[in-house]
Amino acid sequence: MGLSFDGQPDNVSDGEDERDKATVEQENALNALRAELQVLRSEVDSQATRRTAQDEHDRTQLRIAKWSLRVGVLTGLVVFVYTTVAYFQLLEMGIANTQTASALNDSARNSITASLETRKALAVSEGQLDAQRRQLNAMGHSLDTAERAWVLASIQGPFPKEQGGVAINVLLRNVGKSPAFVEFAADSSRELAAPKVKGYESGITIAGGEAENPNLPHIIHLSHPTPSDLLEIRRGTQVLYVWVFIQYKDAIRAGRFTQLCWRYFPEYAGRTAPCPSRFQILR
Repeated sequence: MGLSFDGQPDNVSDGEDERDKATVEQENALNALRAELQVLRSEVDSQATRRTAQDEHDRTQLRIAKWSLRVGVLTGLVVFVYTTVAYFQLLEMGIANTQTASALNDSARNSITASLETRKALAVSEGQLDAQRRQLNAMGHSLDTAERAWVLASIQGPFPKEQGGVAINVLLRNVGKSPAFVEFAADSSRELAAPKVKGYESGITIAGGEAENPNLPHIIHLSHPTPSDLLEIRRGTQVLYVWVFIQYKDAIRAGRFTQLCWRYFPEYAGRTAPCPSRFQILR
């Protein structure tokens, strides 16, 4: 918020103390907003580091799980085929030799029982396979987190225009491993609530591994706020928020999204500070 003054103070010293106090409060608010952005970036960096350290271990476990799945299925098929063949062999022997029919029938019943037991064992194996599938899904999620793209943004500005509206320079960066195909948009608001995206800029591709977009920066002109709103923002009676929205896909999957927000401080030479972390979205 900006500072505004109404009337002239009776005591010059008291007025200076009030201005110093307001300046300190604004500096504290700005430092708190910077700290929240640092925590957000630290969380992204820490998660990527942990996932990278476990990457080779996860791949090994994935290969072991796949081989276990194949061996389990093959063993079940072999047992089932074996018991089925044994049953029909015993049945043919019973027809050829009536004197041994009783024994063959007993053997057939035993074979059927064994087949039922085998089916039960296969049912148990299916349960184990379901557990392995869940484990594979969890491992796949872990690999996705470690190998995916992470596209972030920073801005220069906003730069108010006398005819109304502002211009901002949007800088995009991919801090993940996979290349990303990116579409992005920007907007402004006077309330701390994300505006609805009206449309995205043309798609660009950004390489992974801390790569920056080679076409930086992207200059975006916003039609709001109006000239009268800009005057109120400069006086400190209104607040301006700038938003950047990024939708992108990588080699692993589509549907990824980033939302970032900054507050404009005209009293500090037009500097900006991040909005609270609940308005910053990375998914």
